[in-house]
Amino acid sequence: MENDFSFTGILTAIGAFIGLIVLFMSATVIEQTERGVLTRFGVVQTVLEPGFHFVNPFTQDVYTLDVSVQALPVDELVYSKDSQIVHVVATVNYQLDASKIKEIFEEVRKEAENRYVIPRSKDALKDILSKYTAQGIIDNRGQITLEIKNRVQERVFEDGVIIQDVSITNYDFDDLYEA
Repeated sequence: MENDFSFTGILTAIGAFIGLIVLFMSATVIEQTERGVLTRFGVVQTVLEPGFHFVNPFTQDVYTLDVSVQALPVDELVYSKDSQIVHVVATVNYQLDASKIKEIFEEVRKEAENRYVIPRSKDALKDILSKYTAQGIIDNRGQITLEIKNRVQERVFEDGVIIQDVSITNYDFDDLYEA
């Protein structure tokens, strides 16, 4: 009789412990600056808004995507209209459109920065700066920055990326030009 009680107590404790583990595995918190993508066996089910959520830990996964403004450094060598080599360092401030998180995740998972923002920012730098001479780049810095921002925004907007700002932090011209 005494052995039955201790054996039952041990089984109850093990069951309670396993139950707690499953309960903790089921809970997920989505922060205010994130959106969660709920998948079942790898297929997107829904987008989770900020807050506390329970999921089935055995069949469902939650991937979080940051929707706050991100600062992305972009570094590129470009040619000016007069064939001068210009090393440009820029910062692109962008964020993922929270209303398009499901589409973004289905298309590129968590790689929007690498698949959309970086290549299209570099292309915009090349396209815009190639229209100006080296002296024109120096003289029209503000206008160039605005043109680059608009070009990048046009190219990533349909993909669910919002460009907040573009800042050119440095132009470094070829040593022969600077001499």
